[in-house]
Amino acid sequence: MAAFKTLVMKNTLILVCIACCTLFFASSCHKERAYSTVYIQNNTNTDLALTFNGSNYTVPVGSRLAFDGYPGSSINGQALSKNIGGSTLSWNLGGYYFPTSADVVIPIDAGPDYFYLYVINNSYTGVVQFDVNNGNAGYVRDYITVPNDGYSYGIGYYRAFTNTDITLTLADNSYVQFYTNLPFIYNQAFTASFH
Repeated sequence: MAAFKTLVMKNTLILVCIACCTLFFASSCHKERAYSTVYIQNNTNTDLALTFNGSNYTVPVGSRLAFDGYPGSSINGQALSKNIGGSTLSWNLGGYYFPTSADVVIPIDAGPDYFYLYVINNSYTGVVQFDVNNGNAGYVRDYITVPNDGYSYGIGYYRAFTNTDITLTLADNSYVQFYTNLPFIYNQAFTASFH
């Protein structure tokens, strides 16, 4: 009788161990993620104004912001370039979803048909007017002041052409002209530096 009780207890203990191990492995191997992460990566030359699932954010140049959500849920958002002049570029994030496995990075890049303009003015007076792409379909005139302090100022995105030119009018009505040699790559920039 004692041997029978010992055998029953051993079998019961074995069954309990098997049930616990099965429950542990099933819960750890097949566990659904409670949330997943999407990173918005700003690869452009200017800060981005980001609207993401109804809230507003700023993504600085070269930075990324992380957002958590339920795996498989849709993303509603848009990113806009923050420019002083030129064209405002936009990116629609509506085609993305929170991932069901690994986290995802959504890169924001300016296409090769645009370039970002920087100005460094080391001359005797300030800049008061920008003319970019004079004679092209992408012609833009901006009235922007850039002081003659030798600092680099980010102006904005402009259309990129093989014959893109930039004319900067100074406060004394003289002007400085630049002809670009753009590489037509993503996130390209041109610096108009003069004395």
